[in-house]
Amino acid sequence: MSVMCAYDCAMKLSDQAIQEFREIFAREFKRDLSEEEARDRAEAFMRLILLLLRPTPSHAERDRPGTPNGSVDETIPSATL
Repeated sequence: MSVMCAYDCAMKLSDQAIQEFREIFAREFKRDLSEEEARDRAEAFMRLILLLLRPTPSHAERDRPGTPNGSVDETIPSATL
């Protein structure tokens, strides 16, 4: 599944998915959400997850055609922790 397809699908969460989100939220945070608030929060959560799952620029460069997988491209600065 492409990231764009996953993003589009995240915006169309089913009623069942929203109900499950409401149940999980109530159990974890001891607070009930309206259906509208649950839908807003669930969709925002999905957008965050999809953003975090995007490939980083270094991964995109490494995986482009013509570049051996796993090779280090010295033109891309690496971050150090």
